[in-house]
Amino acid sequence: MDHTADRPLFKQLADVLRQKIRDRALAPGDKLPSLHRLAAEYGVSVATVEDALAELRGEGLIESRKGVGSFVLEQADRQTVTVEGPAVVRARMPTPDERRDLGLPAQGVPVLVVEEDGQERVLPANRTRLEIPPR
Repeated sequence: MDHTADRPLFKQLADVLRQKIRDRALAPGDKLPSLHRLAAEYGVSVATVEDALAELRGEGLIESRKGVGSFVLEQADRQTVTVEGPAVVRARMPTPDERRDLGLPAQGVPVLVVEEDGQERVLPANRTRLEIPPR
């Protein structure tokens, strides 16, 4: 971690852990080291580790279970969804029913709500790539 860099330490730590997940050094199902162990290993505070893990949860890369730890999630293929104009796209946290129906982890992963032609689609943000064609 570069304590003198402009990039916040939690983002630097998230980058390191994200790369380990991409490189499969941390594979799906693997338990991450404890907050205190990560803090000691990377020379940062526990709060910094918590912020980094929150970022990874929001990307759908890990799931944290209170009192148990954080685990690497299986990465699903991204679906490309084309949004034809005019449309409105919002991000929000899912309802419990949406979380269940979309197979989202218990916390951290938002949904994208695409409103188009009077219709609303709710999509998992960690598995959706929006494509907006040029006009």
